[in-house]
Amino acid sequence: MGKPVRLPRLLAAWAVIALWLPYVALNTIFPGPQITYLLAMALAALGLFLLRLSGMSLGACYVRVGALSRQGALLLLPMLVVLPAALLVGRLQPWRPLDDLVYAPLSALAQELYFRGGLLVALATVCRGRKRMALAAQGALFGLWHLRAFTAVPMLPATGIIVVTTIAGLLWGLQAQHDRTMLYAAAEHALILALV
Repeated sequence: MGKPVRLPRLLAAWAVIALWLPYVALNTIFPGPQITYLLAMALAALGLFLLRLSGMSLGACYVRVGALSRQGALLLLPMLVVLPAALLVGRLQPWRPLDDLVYAPLSALAQELYFRGGLLVALATVCRGRKRMALAAQGALFGLWHLRAFTAVPMLPATGIIVVTTIAGLLWGLQAQHDRTMLYAAAEHALILALV
């Protein structure tokens, strides 16, 4: 039997980081929810596969079921402010079963698998374990991933979307690092996508 293929960890990390560009292109082009979310999920799976080839476990990529700690819950709490704020400015969406029950969870899961499960871990590898630097870079890249907002809404609200999504990326990344699971960030993300 041959020895299993093992990708050097640094090479795998850079490959996962490089996936950000097609991920951004996909979000910018946005061919439609079915195609976009399936391709986003495929890119997230590819990133995790590359990290697995380098010897990392899924648990090391925060893809595991784990308990939500008190500190993790406190990290998730600020993003729930988005919901009443959206209600106050009249931005809550009407109920659309397919969007809210299928597309929102798929989109949130694909984003969390890539940004928290793959990219955050890859950046920590490239940053040689400096978690704060990796977290900041991941949060900024998550915010920039939402640049499509400038094509959908006026400049001021689009800028607000970039700021809020950068903060969300930081908070969800912190929660994933703290509790070693992105499950709760994905759930909150899906809730926000379904309602806002």
